Amino acid sequence: MQSRGVSSSGRAWWLGLIDDSVAAGEQVYRAHLGEGGTCPAAMAALGVALNLLLRGDEPTGLDWIGRCHRLLDGEPEGVEHGYLLFLTTVLGPLDSLGFADEHAVKELITNARAVGDLGRAHFGPTLVALGTLGERRYCRLVSTSGDDPAHREVHRASRRLPGTPPPWS
Repeated sequence: MQSRGVSSSGRAWWLGLIDDSVAAGEQVYRAHLGEGGTCPAAMAALGVALNLLLRGDEPTGLDWIGRCHRLLDGEPEGVEHGYLLFLTTVLGPLDSLGFADEHAVKELITNARAVGDLGRAHFGPTLVALGTLGERRYCRLVSTSGDDPAHREVHRASRRLPGTPPPWS
């Protein structure tokens, strides 16, 4: 049932049936809670939260993030913690970030690195990719004149190859 629920949630999402996707995700969440699966329930809660936030229902989406926080509180660190960290400290601030604030951008780079580190520690290749993506995106926003060699290396690695079009073209 749970794998079918996850599949039906994903299928509904790809079909643009966001309400159906949210409903299926809520069913998966409840099923995992009923079986005592705290971490899988937290992942289901994140999926529901992301769907709601993407659709613009911020209050309800933030409630689901709160559920995820509460479920993971006291649990051993795992990939679920990395996805929560990514959603709340790397992806989430994009809307409200003042890019002129170099300190805030450097904090986002630190958070993105932490996401990647969690992925490496818990064999989560998607988290490693998300952390790298976030780190490289934010490194483009700060100058390369700083004294942090790791920052300069990531910035160098994030540059486009000559002749390649920018991602927004």
